Amino acid sequence: MITEQTFQQEDAEIQRLFSEAGWAEMPPPNEDRLEKIVERAIHERIAKESAEFVFSGFGAVLSNFAHAFLGESDDLKQNYKL
Repeated sequence: MITEQTFQQEDAEIQRLFSEAGWAEMPPPNEDRLEKIVERAIHERIAKESAEFVFSGFGAVLSNFAHAFLGESDDLKQNYKL
C-alpha cells in the first residue's frame, strides 16, 4: 500500500515532468471522443465475436453435410441418401 508521503513525492515528480514537457495543466477530457471510442470498441467486439461464432461452426456444418451426403452416419439404420 502506498503512503501519503510517497504519493505526494511521486505526484510532484510527475507534475514536474509534465511541466518540463510543456504540459503544465492537463486538458479536460473530450467526452464526445470518449463516447465514440467506447461505441466503436463495443461494435468491433460484437463483430469479432459474431464472425468467430460463424466461422468456428462452419467446419462442423460442412463436415456434417458431407457425412449426410455420403451416407456416413453413426446411425446405420437411417438412410440419408433419399
